[in-house]
Amino acid sequence: MPKAWNTHKARLLAAYAATEAGLTDEEATSQCGLERGGWKRCSDLRTLGLIAPTLETRTATSGLQQQVCRITKLGVETHRNIERGRK
Repeated sequence: MPKAWNTHKARLLAAYAATEAGLTDEEATSQCGLERGGWKRCSDLRTLGLIAPTLETRTATSGLQQQVCRITKLGVETHRNIERGRK
């Protein structure tokens, strides 16, 4: 397991794996207790194809609409591999 997966990306991917309803970047970072910059790791997950946007949006605390993303099949596989590597 790459070292980077022991950090924020792995925590965020686990949050997406734990919900069928999907999450906005704000919701995911909040669930993981990540403050500033957590959205960058969500962006990384999208770029890697581990989460993907849906057509749904939700209102963020700023009052702006944010896209909702769900974990992809590749994301589920990656999450499982990360969890196996931790055991």
